[in-house]
Parts: sequence; C-alpha cells; structure tokens
Amino acid sequence: MRQPLKHRRERWNSSNLGVRFSEVDLVAREVFEREGLAQYAIHRVGHGIGVSAHEAPFLRFDHHGFVEEGMVFSIEPGIYIPGVGGFRHSDTVVITADGCKIITDYPRDMESLIFKEE
Repeated sequence: MRQPLKHRRERWNSSNLGVRFSEVDLVAREVFEREGLAQYAIHRVGHGIGVSAHEAPFLRFDHHGFVEEGMVFSIEPGIYIPGVGGFRHSDTVVITADGCKIITDYPRDMESLIFKEE
C-alpha cells in the first residue's frame, strides 16, 4: 500500500455503534483490495481488549455481533508479503455514544513506523 495511513479514517468510521464486527473487517479488506494487496491480508482486522490483551469479540469475517458503546478494540489490519516482510498498524479505540475515540498516542508518519536494520 503506497500510503497505508491514509485509510485509517475508513477503519475507524466502520467501528461505530451498531455495526457488525464482520463489517469492520470487510472495510479493511476492501481497502486492501483497492490497493491490489488483498492476497497478503491473512489476519483478522482486530479484536476486543478487556481483561486480556487479545479477546473476543473479534473483528473478522465470521463474527456477526454488533459494536456497542463501552467496547474497546485494537484495530490492526496488516499485510504480509512472503520474502519481503509485513506491515501492521494498530490503533486502540473506545466505542462511545458519538462513535469511536482513538486512545493510542504515537508518531503517525510513515518514516517513524518503519524499522530499519543498520
């Protein structure tokens, strides 16, 4: 994906109240499809955070429950290209009555998100 962070807003907007968990996954997969990277998206787009760091509900194609106020999710779509590497971007969001609130705080520019071996 040439500009992976430009699609973050689509993912967040798809996490609003009343949306099915599977729909959040679908939005991310549609972005990968448009960018010609769908075959490299081999992981769910996110999961709930509560007592455990990785727990249900899962934001994936086969989970059809609904996003509710007070839920907390890690939205972390990624691509993995054999022989090249992968990129996974994670945002933690809290679902509120007004939509979703991003609670992660880190650099957002591409250069800061790339680790290079020196």
